Amino acid sequence: MNGSVRTSIMPYDERDEETGQFTSSFSHQEFLEAIEALSGQASTQEVADEVGCAYRTAYQKLTELEDDNEISSKKIANARLWILTSE
Repeated sequence: MNGSVRTSIMPYDERDEETGQFTSSFSHQEFLEAIEALSGQASTQEVADEVGCAYRTAYQKLTELEDDNEISSKKIANARLWILTSE
């Protein structure tokens, strides 16, 4: 190794020019489709695996969807179950 530091950016992350923060490039629709593919309800980890993102990214996006009344959730033991809301 030549002493240089390698940094890797996950394929789903982009750096915001103004803040320098990494932001996910996943859309809310991808998370809705993931829950739908998982029979309309799924844990955070199941959604993260289906979308191909980190648990933290999935939790953040799912929380945003719940705030927008796109999905609902309930706590079961130490997990959160995300449920598509009926239209």
